[in-house]
Amino acid sequence: MVATVAVVVLSEGSDSLAMGEYFDDQEHADVPDAAVVPFAVPDTLAAKWKGERRNGMGGTALGADGFPYAVAVTTGAVDGRTSGNLPGEFGSYGANDEDRKAWMDAANALSDAFHTHLGNLER
Repeated sequence: MVATVAVVVLSEGSDSLAMGEYFDDQEHADVPDAAVVPFAVPDTLAAKWKGERRNGMGGTALGADGFPYAVAVTTGAVDGRTSGNLPGEFGSYGANDEDRKAWMDAANALSDAFHTHLGNLER
């Protein structure tokens, strides 16, 4: 799995709750927005990573007083595999028939980890 993490600096007075709602809405979308563009790092496994190979996204709005930030993440497969339709009974477990949920969960877990780290730095 490859991931790109973006730290978004919100303007003073921004509504961080709106960012949180946006991330929540994306979690339930059939095709989530490309909130973060994949960063293809030369000479690494991520060198060929492109937007069309993005499988999931997630994020966390930090937004505590004096800390107007959000963390957004996009995830994809190192081998270029994209999420697709699940066969038979597997497709009946999610809101759609794609295996995107695992990618979304990984992106959310990574954004939560960065959220915790940034919160610790703030102290």
